[in-house]
Amino acid sequence: AREPFRRQSFFSDLALGIICGFGARSYDLALVAAIDHLDSGANIS
Repeated sequence: AREPFRRQSFFSDLALGIICGFGARSYDLALVAAIDHLDSGANIS
C-alpha cells in the first residue's frame, strides 16, 4: 500500500463481496451486483 492507512480496511466486515482487477469496468460490475442484491429483497441495513 502507498500509505499506512490504506493497509486497513474499514468496510471489509460489511462488504458482500470484492470486485477487483477489471479496471474501470469494476464500477459497472459493482453497480450491477448492488442492483441485483437490492432486487433480491435483501435488507440494506
